Amino acid sequence: MSIKLQSIYQSMNHMYHCRLVAAKSGLDNIVSWIHFIEDTSTISDFLRPGELVVTTGICYTGAPWLYDLIGTLHRYGACGLVVNVGEYIAEIPKEIIGYCETIHFPIFTFPWEIHVVDVIQSCSAQILNANQADDTVATAFQNFIFSPGSAPLYFPILKKYHYEPDDEYQVIVVGNGEPSKFNVEMEFAIRNLACHFFPSYNAFFRENQLIIVLKQPEKTVCQEMADRIVSFFQHSCKTFLNVGVGTAVPGVTLLPASYKKALAALHFSSNNRISPAFYDSMGLNRLFYSLDDFTAVSEICRSQLGALEEYDQRHHTDYIHTFRLYLKYNESVQKVADATFTHRNTVNYRIAKIKKILGCGFETMEERFPYEVAFYCRDIIGKG
Repeated sequence: MSIKLQSIYQSMNHMYHCRLVAAKSGLDNIVSWIHFIEDTSTISDFLRPGELVVTTGICYTGAPWLYDLIGTLHRYGACGLVVNVGEYIAEIPKEIIGYCETIHFPIFTFPWEIHVVDVIQSCSAQILNANQADDTVATAFQNFIFSPGSAPLYFPILKKYHYEPDDEYQVIVVGNGEPSKFNVEMEFAIRNLACHFFPSYNAFFRENQLIIVLKQPEKTVCQEMADRIVSFFQHSCKTFLNVGVGTAVPGVTLLPASYKKALAALHFSSNNRISPAFYDSMGLNRLFYSLDDFTAVSEICRSQLGALEEYDQRHHTDYIHTFRLYLKYNESVQKVADATFTHRNTVNYRIAKIKKILGCGFETMEERFPYEVAFYCRDIIGKG
């Protein structure tokens, strides 16, 4: 629900005769704040992602200066540039317009007769109102998820901002395993990506995780958005994000169920290095994650695999891994040998040893199944 550059532009166009000169393709980006800049040397110290920059160009010396300014703004995550033309910059050079089109960086102009302070005040008011609305909706959603007893009090608030109680909702939880590295830039990037896929969404932090609530989620769009978030951070930031996607629920009062499943998917993502992880695609794992008490999960793991884990610890072996592959490949010694770059005879020796340690021959499905379940449990408690 954050305010897009498109909305800011429409207002500036109506009130201040603002004109879009280049890069209409960038109007879907969200605006975090407005920033007045004349000296390019201060950009790295004060500019934050998503800020819309305003300048009179008092330091303008020609197209190269403007090219350098725009390149620096784009590199530090600004969402666009507004130029007060007439006194220092008569018009935007064609080569600059072409450059902005190439990098999808919007540039606007407004007449010299318009006071810069009026533009800044107007934009600031719009952004503040949008942020206030975001915060209000976020508080409502948090209460629906974490304090459902007070949920009815927040129906009027959601309706005010076009979130109907009977709409369909879905929760996504994002974390990267290192809370200290989940910074403002990362949060803004995720919000900006979400905004491109879902016009109506809300996001807020809780316990070092970013919780995203989608309204009227479409399955394919939701999957595309989650994939895009993960790939963006892998390629642009060299950071692996764990993303857990809950199920869509028919009504805001059922948000706790979607959130719980998103958390389970996030845990599954973290343990298995799979991201995004969708609760609906977790197979048998959903059965175990539906338990409120994980004690039973640990007991299953310990009772079936404890002896083998203890043997590995005492003798510095890795029979647990061999055993897992043996079950995965339906008892194919050759496939285990290929996967571990080991001779078949060595694998046969290890399997014979495993059978002796566990006291089981794994000759029937009934014998194998408890151990397959135990490996599911092992993944859930983070030992996989």
